[in-house]
Amino acid sequence: MNRKQFVILLGLVVVLGAWGLNRMRDQSSSWSGGGKAVGQKVLGDFAINDVAQISVKHGTDELTLAKKNDLWRVAQRGDYPANFSEISSLLLKLKDLKVIQTETVGASQLPRLELAASGTNAPTIVEFRDASGKALKTLTLGKKHMK
Repeated sequence: MNRKQFVILLGLVVVLGAWGLNRMRDQSSSWSGGGKAVGQKVLGDFAINDVAQISVKHGTDELTLAKKNDLWRVAQRGDYPANFSEISSLLLKLKDLKVIQTETVGASQLPRLELAASGTNAPTIVEFRDASGKALKTLTLGKKHMK
């Protein structure tokens, strides 16, 4: 191999390497999410000790858990006692829940993701209220994604 062939081969390696790095950078940016909210908490500054009511709505169905006399109760079942450990576990997990990926979707995709305003593809809405009934935080849940 003479000097001219070596220079041509070296030039091709540099060009192909630069193209490959550029391609890899473009592909990684498409799946990384890249939104400014990635890594931040979903509910922000969520004071779980202030929560006195939890309302879960899906379509026409509704469940209300209320704290009465320091006990959690199911309002729709004649104030039947609710499982405190499950409620406290949920609140602790939601407090630390972080955004890992953001997706921008159009209005035509909302029914497919079960985020449409009404109908059979309505979202599940979880609302956290204080003792006076004032809404502290609201969480909108769409379609379940299970692998």
